Amino acid sequence: RPLESPQTLLAKLEHSFIPQVLTEFRISNPDSVKKYNVNASIPKSSSIIILEIKGTEDQAELLTGLLQTITQKAVLDNSRIFDSVRLNLVSRLKQAETQLKILKKSNNNESEIATQQNLIEVYSSQLANLLNTRELSPPMKSLEPVGTSRKLIVIIAAFAGLFIAVFAAFIAEFIAKVRKEREKSLVVSR
Repeated sequence: RPLESPQTLLAKLEHSFIPQVLTEFRISNPDSVKKYNVNASIPKSSSIIILEIKGTEDQAELLTGLLQTITQKAVLDNSRIFDSVRLNLVSRLKQAETQLKILKKSNNNESEIATQQNLIEVYSSQLANLLNTRELSPPMKSLEPVGTSRKLIVIIAAFAGLFIAVFAAFIAEFIAKVRKEREKSLVVSR
């Protein structure tokens, strides 16, 4: 089982690591106009956290660096917990082994010896199964382009062009009428 729940790590990512990395980026790059948004989510029935950031292909190196920095902060934080749990298990294992040696020398109670052997097996198993948080795969660009499709851009551009053309025709007609009225008023006033 995880050292801390995926929801706890997700909260740390959303409220600490991601804002911290983005703030550090803005401070170190004050000329950058673009504000990046990193989304963290847990797929349904999973204990994996997905980090997503959107940008153009020419920003790939920068975006990859931001995601790696966020991931490193999460792994480093979890390593602190991992080390604490591992040291605790190692200490308990050594204590159980020492107790077993004492019990074997005194040849006292077989049930106490069996209990200590069970504890040693449990602690050894827990140590063997203890896994640190890690990055499953490095940041990568999506296989499908994300964003507005070219068809939609062409359709919007066509409608915008048509609208501008009709608007320009009305403006031209309005200007022509205003000039005509002005000329009439100048001729009448003379």
